[in-house]
Amino acid sequence: MSYGITTSGFIRKPKDIIRSEKVTLARSKFGVDVDFSPYTYEGQWIDVMAENEDLIWQELENQYYQVYVQSATGVQLDRIAAYSGMSRRGSVKASVSLTFTGTDTTIIPIGFVCQTANGITFATTEQVTISGTTAIVNAEATIAGVTGNVSENSIVEIVNPIAGLDEVNNPLPSFGGLPIEDDLDLRIRILSLGISGKSSVSAIKKEIDLISGVSNSRLSENAADFDFNSMPGNSIEAIISGGDKTLIGKKLYEQKPAGIQSVSNYVVKTGQIKVKSKLKGKIFYQLTLIQSTGTFFYSTLIGSNIEGDNRNFTIYYPANSTYTSLKQYIDLILTTWLSSEIIGDGLTTISPINQMFAADPDNSYVFVDEYGKTQSIEYSRPTLIYIKAIAKVKINNDWIASNEALVIENTVKTIGGIYNGITYAGGGIGQAVKEWKLISANSAIVGIDDIDYLIALSPSTPASNNQIDIQGNEQAQILQGDVIIQYV
Repeated sequence: MSYGITTSGFIRKPKDIIRSEKVTLARSKFGVDVDFSPYTYEGQWIDVMAENEDLIWQELENQYYQVYVQSATGVQLDRIAAYSGMSRRGSVKASVSLTFTGTDTTIIPIGFVCQTANGITFATTEQVTISGTTAIVNAEATIAGVTGNVSENSIVEIVNPIAGLDEVNNPLPSFGGLPIEDDLDLRIRILSLGISGKSSVSAIKKEIDLISGVSNSRLSENAADFDFNSMPGNSIEAIISGGDKTLIGKKLYEQKPAGIQSVSNYVVKTGQIKVKSKLKGKIFYQLTLIQSTGTFFYSTLIGSNIEGDNRNFTIYYPANSTYTSLKQYIDLILTTWLSSEIIGDGLTTISPINQMFAADPDNSYVFVDEYGKTQSIEYSRPTLIYIKAIAKVKINNDWIASNEALVIENTVKTIGGIYNGITYAGGGIGQAVKEWKLISANSAIVGIDDIDYLIALSPSTPASNNQIDIQGNEQAQILQGDVIIQYV
């Protein structure tokens, strides 16, 4: 019979089989006449070795089952949960409503402590002022866990009395105190995600990062039913650097949970519509103008009307653009597209319409699903924050001239950017630029005695080694030519 990892799972070798095998091996070495019964010295020694090997088999079996969510326990289950973007819920403090009695206008500060007769303490979570003779205030247990769940009329002692305050009581029992989530409850939550937590934030990120051309991504979610942190309720936002919009859109559509919308931080707003330009000849073109928060113009041909000469275009323009700059852009684009000269004013008609939201062309993927319904999958691109750096290098006799290019390459790789045609993600989206990382990146270069960096936001000249913070929707970048080497 096979033992260990088999096609039927892990099969632990029984202790009696272990002893039998050891007896057989010993007799092959020392002779068949040796007595290995449990009452002999030889037999007891065999028993000791068999006991030790049995413990090893038990541990192997335990390690085998610790890799599966159905059987893992403790810290190992926590680590499995992390792969699904989850963590064990910590203990929760109980909440309670306290009623204070005392003198009018007496202020009860935040953090004011009261307790039960057996010393279970609660602290107020807000400041309140007695109006008339009473005040009601929320409080929570000072220690998390179920011990904070106490009965009504039990919180009656004031720990540190203050003038004007006479009594405290809880007309209702406290509630919500919970222990640390046990293995069973955590296991149920993990399994409720489905296979491998396919729709968790971490799982979606892993899939996005596998897309060709994607150098980095960062995902966030709002699982609440209301807007929070500028995100609509029940939504996810993927900030993605690099990658083809079609591949990104398809992957997000496959991975995101049903009923959850994907959103973009690139908000554009339709401000005007119905712009007509008369071109050389008799063709009229209708343009839709969409105001964006970006800094660049975008233009999209959206098709020809079946009725004849009218054609539709969409123009995405910066919110701070002027009428003149917008007119010049429209004239330029139409001239380029049609190789024709615009006659007269060019921009002839502007009529305002209602405000609405749309997505930037490079931040959405629109397609028709298998049910004939048009789907729009949105995501965000990080705002690139350009950096300048001065590497102050102290060299020795082992330094060679080609090392200078290596320092520049390591700097670009660490911050992020393009070096000799290759794109590097650097620290990634939302990651600060830190001098110690740049120093560490060059630590293996032969010929350097010491290296320090000065860094700054472009176009400023670097004069400090202070950390440059990058926001969650931003990504640091440095141009190859913005890395300066200074020998000291």
